[in-house]
Order: sequence, then C-alpha cells, then structure tokens
Amino acid sequence: MVVRLNSAGIHEYLMHQGLCDSTDVVEDVQQLLGKNLNLLVQIRKHDAPPSSASQLLIKQAPIGRTELPRQDFEEEWRIHQLLACHEPLLPLQALLPQGLKFDADNAIQIFRYLGPYSDLGDFYDDAEQFSAKIPVAIGSALATLHQATFQRQDYHLELDPESAGHEVEPPDFRDELENLTPEILRQISIDGLKFYRLYNRSKELSKAIAELEHDYEPCCLVHHDLKFRNILLHDDWFRWQPPPCLPAAVEALCLPDAQGLVRLIDWEQWAWGDPAFDVGALVAEYLRLWLKSLVLSRDVDLSVALQLAAVPLDRLQPSLSAFMQAYLAQFPGILAAFPAFPERVLRFAGLGLIGAIQDRLHYRESCGNLEIAMLQVARSLLCNPEAAMVTVFGRSHFSPDDFQPPGPEPDLEPDRGGIGSTCSAAPSPLDTLELQAEVPQPHWLQHGSGQEALADLINHVRIEPPLICHPAYADLDLVHPGEPVSTGVDQRQQRLSKLPEQLRQAYVVGQVRNYLHDIYFSGEQERKSAGSGVTKEFKNDAVSGLNVDYFHRIQLANGGTGFLDSDWVVIGWDEHRAQVEKDGLRLWVDPNIDLVLQDGLKAGCGSAELRRPLWGQWWCCGCPMPF
Repeated sequence: MVVRLNSAGIHEYLMHQGLCDSTDVVEDVQQLLGKNLNLLVQIRKHDAPPSSASQLLIKQAPIGRTELPRQDFEEEWRIHQLLACHEPLLPLQALLPQGLKFDADNAIQIFRYLGPYSDLGDFYDDAEQFSAKIPVAIGSALATLHQATFQRQDYHLELDPESAGHEVEPPDFRDELENLTPEILRQISIDGLKFYRLYNRSKELSKAIAELEHDYEPCCLVHHDLKFRNILLHDDWFRWQPPPCLPAAVEALCLPDAQGLVRLIDWEQWAWGDPAFDVGALVAEYLRLWLKSLVLSRDVDLSVALQLAAVPLDRLQPSLSAFMQAYLAQFPGILAAFPAFPERVLRFAGLGLIGAIQDRLHYRESCGNLEIAMLQVARSLLCNPEAAMVTVFGRSHFSPDDFQPPGPEPDLEPDRGGIGSTCSAAPSPLDTLELQAEVPQPHWLQHGSGQEALADLINHVRIEPPLICHPAYADLDLVHPGEPVSTGVDQRQQRLSKLPEQLRQAYVVGQVRNYLHDIYFSGEQERKSAGSGVTKEFKNDAVSGLNVDYFHRIQLANGGTGFLDSDWVVIGWDEHRAQVEKDGLRLWVDPNIDLVLQDGLKAGCGSAELRRPLWGQWWCCGCPMPF
C-alpha cells in the first residue's frame, strides 16, 4: 500500500527509512509551496540543543484517490546516482541539491535542505539592480554540467539503458500547438484559445519550429525544464569573486565553504538532448523579466510602453551578454560542434517563450497583451535570430576569448534581512521561505456582505498618485507595481507624467480596477499580506489544488456528452481523424464520436457540428464551481 505522506507521521516514516531513531525530536514541520507535497522538517537528537537541529526536505508527488504516485522522482534520482558513481562527476554535486534517500515504492525523495539559498525567481522579482556576477555563475555552472556529459554515450546508456541500439527520437515541439483535439476545450479558457488562433495564422512560425526540430542535436545531459524557479542562489552570492578567466574548475564556482553559488534543482524532466535548449530557456526567462514589466494596454502606444518598462531591455543586456560569454568561455568546444551556437540559443529562447505562454494558458490564464507580446518576440527569435542578436545581447558576435570577469560593482550587500542579510543575528532559515498556510477569505467574500465591502472601499481606499493606498494592504505603485515604495516618489511621478493625459487616466483606471479586484473579489491582496503562523497538519491529499475526496466527488457529479457546436468546417482527413476549423481554431477529431456531419457532406469539404465537452461551469453537490 502506498504511503500518503503527512506531517503527523513524518517521525515514524523517517525512522523506517533509517534517517532518525525513536528518541530524536521533530522540532517543526512546514509545507513549502510547489506542485508536489514539499515538507521541510527540523529534527534533532533528544539531548541536543534546538540550534543543532538538522533540516530535511521531503518531497512526494500528488496522489489521486486510487492512483499510484507518478514516477518522475525516479528519473531525477538517476541523475544523483550518475554523479555519485563516477569520480570525474563528483564535483558536480556542488551544483545540485544534496540527495539523501529515494523511496521508490512511494515515490518520495529526501534531500538535505539548502537553508542559505533562495530561488532565483523570487530574487529577480525583488531585484533593483542586476549584478553580472549572477549570470556569470549560472552560465559557467550550466556549461560545466553540459561539458561533463558532452558526447558521452556511456553516461547516456547508464541513465537510459533502454536507449541501447536506438537513436534518440527527434522532438515534436509542434504537437501541442498543431495537433489539438476537443480535449483542449476542457483545459484552456475560451479567451485563451486566442493564442492558438494567432499561431495558426503564421505559417512562417510553424516552419521555423519544424526546422528547429530538424536541427535538434541530442548530445549531452540537459535539465529540460530550466527556469528561474529551478535555480537556487546562495544568500551570500555578493561575496563570490568570479575567476579571472574561464574555463575554471567547479571549485571556482563555489563559495569558500565549498557551497555552490547556484544549484539547479528539480531534474525530473531531464533528457539526453541539445544543450542550446537549456541555454535558450534561461535567455527566455530574462526576456520575460522585460516583457512582464511592460505597460501593455490597448490605451497605451507600444513606443510609450517600452519607455515605461520597469525593467528595460537595455538594462538586462549586460546580464544576457555575461551569461552567454561565461557559457562559451567555460565550454569553448561547443562552438566547434555548433559554430552558430548563440543564434541557435535565440531560436530555442523563442520556443521557450511559446512554452511559457502554454504554461500560463493551462493554468486557465487568458491570452492577453502580455501573451501576444511574448508570441511576437518568440516569432522574431525563431524566424530571424541573426537580426535579434544585437537587440538581445547588445552584440552581434561572441568568442570564448571575449570573457572578462565582472568589474567592481556598487555595494550590492542588502542592508536588511532577507537575501544576503549580514545582520549580527542570522535569521532562521524558515524566515526566508515562502510557506503555505491557511489564509481566510476576505470577510465580505465569506459572508457575501456587499455593503461592508462598499463601506470599506469608501472609508479606506485612497488614490494619491502615484500610489493607491489601503491601510490594511500594501500600497500599489501606479507606474510600476513591482517596485518598492522606497523608490523616490518624484522618479515615479516623472515616469507617469510621460503619458498623454488621456492615456494616463486610462492607465490609472486600469490599475485601480485591478487593485480593488484583488482586495474585494479575488482576495489576492490578502494572500500577499497574510501571515504564516497558522498551525495545521500537512497531508498529500490534493490533486490539481483540490482535496482528493472533493475532487473525486466533482468527477462523479459531472457527466454527459457535451453539446453540439455548429459552423465547424472540415478541412482535411487522415486515416482515422478529421481536421476541422472554426474562427481560426483547428482541431483533430474522431469523426465517429466528435462530429455530426450534415447530409450529403463529402470528405474534405463542408460544414459539421462538433460535439464539445462541457466547459465553464461544473456542478458538484448542487453548487456551481468555476474552473
């Protein structure tokens, strides 16, 4: 029987795994946010002081009501075994998390918790300046990992014994873009389908992705899911001195205590693949910092939006250039295998932006101005990477000999607690974690008290450009919501004043609307400011964010065959499927199940009705539940 991990039984479970004994004391258990159940456990010997407690990170994939857990963790554990079993690869362990145990029967991983680290996504969300040290460290670390396994088929066979005698299958990047079925109507919001309509209009984009599939060269171990959230940055990063020249040993990428400056985590989706895929994924992450900071609105001209970007692209160019320079200098042989490697990276960066859009849509986000801008940039990178070199990197050519260590930078050491804090009393590692707690809904959502909400709005919300204020919530900067309020008011006011009066008013109205929605409807503002002091028992009892039993009741209460949707045009057939189109959206369907053909319809032409799955309202126990 599968063990469903929970905080109440964590002591007994660790005893069973041989990681503690019956006299050890579990000091604390907290749940970290993530797609898996992630428990942070503090445990110590019974006769030892609390300060000596060790910290373990215990992970288990979600388990349905009757399902077995996914085996993704077994894939990740293969990477740790590979590094541990080959002496030349042992130094690379400083660049990954420290694995202690893998319970294959229950798909549970146990790691030594990396206390003095924070995820790079959170770091950049709060960043006011962009040190070149960080991209140099990331580029060097990634190049080291790629180079260590480059063209090593023995490592490939050890990781994937079933690949013996078989060529690596080429990727199919277009499958989830072009081979859509009616199931997409369950997964994506109606507004989100706009993305697929826009994609279908661009034959040039489809051709560019097809060429990328053809050019894909599997030649080394790649992470295959690299994003800022999967990179940990040491809190003392600002103390690191980059090596004067590259390539350098792994030790040069570590702090004096041998802790890696950066660590790459969550290797469940590793692949034997093309190194440019990983490098391009991180270039896409930097570009998203710029794109997410744009003031994108139908009321704001694009040229004005670019001027008002909180993170202008030219501010990111030094980081992007340093990242690419460090990678090439650490792994100069990559240019012998791929002479146009930087351009190749930009093509994969375009693919990464498209993947980021799809990820957002699968969380039922709409396809808005941000997604459209990401798609436009992705097309430029995929279809014309040579022209994009100067725009992205600020230069048209790279050479391994170009690398120069970052020069002196302003004092980057934070002056308050958090990342890199140097307070005399070191904060608890738990202080820097984003912990999951039960957060009550706003009072007016709990009780449906519209009058109370209106009274609260009238009495407490103040618009004092460039700020919107409510005493119970964080102030919102009208110009750049992500900037700290400590930024000079005069500077923010100057940015806002660049907009024409009509556009300025429209922009302010939009910001006010979003701020009020977050307080009085979604409760997002309350979630941001809520404390984490609620004590609760943590269990692996959620699927898709819902309690397992509740999710099962929803499934039982929802059935039917959907409804008929007219005016779909049959545009093609293959052996078992028909392709239909409506308003630019193309789907592959089973004509015997999904289509109701009009009388006299001939293969390859004519109209049909599509049997669509129910979308929008699901009913459970008599109550509507929006998805």
